[in-house]
Amino acid sequence: MKIFLLGLSMFALVMNAQAADTNAPAKPPRGATRIESDSLDADLKTRTAVYKGNVRVNDPQMNLTCDLLTIIIPATGGHPEKMIADGHVVMLATDEKGQTNRATGDKVIYTYKIESGVTNEFVELTGNPQIVTPQANMIGEKIYWDRANNKIFVERPRGELQPESKPQTNSPAVSEPKTTAPATNGP
Repeated sequence: MKIFLLGLSMFALVMNAQAADTNAPAKPPRGATRIESDSLDADLKTRTAVYKGNVRVNDPQMNLTCDLLTIIIPATGGHPEKMIADGHVVMLATDEKGQTNRATGDKVIYTYKIESGVTNEFVELTGNPQIVTPQANMIGEKIYWDRANNKIFVERPRGELQPESKPQTNSPAVSEPKTTAPATNGP
């Protein structure tokens, strides 16, 4: 299997660039994003990279596997404006509590755009989409995640909430009160 560490410098710069996001606080620099696949077709004219076969993305924010990954870079450079993951998509992300969240489906479309100083960042999961977190399992026809506003919308949702697990404590054992029989002096 060929390994591509975003071999084309254009794509390496784009994937690691911090977008000039006017409505978000400054973030610390991210680590590198690593993409591995069986092959890569890149068109420098259209600024499109297509990773094919056994695609694995290792990113500081999440890991993704799929059959085909298409990345579209805007003509001005910077943050990818669209990424499409097709076929057997699995995304794993660790939240701020260190818990793993899993999303699966047949297709994920990620779009990013800054308009009039406002960031729009969406993830659309289709094709038997499912999200599994420690708190809930959610299935729907389509699942939309508005990342900029941290909101999720699910078409025809079906799911279950997990009961909150409370830490077990070892409370002191309660002993039965001792009773003594009255003394008797014979029959």
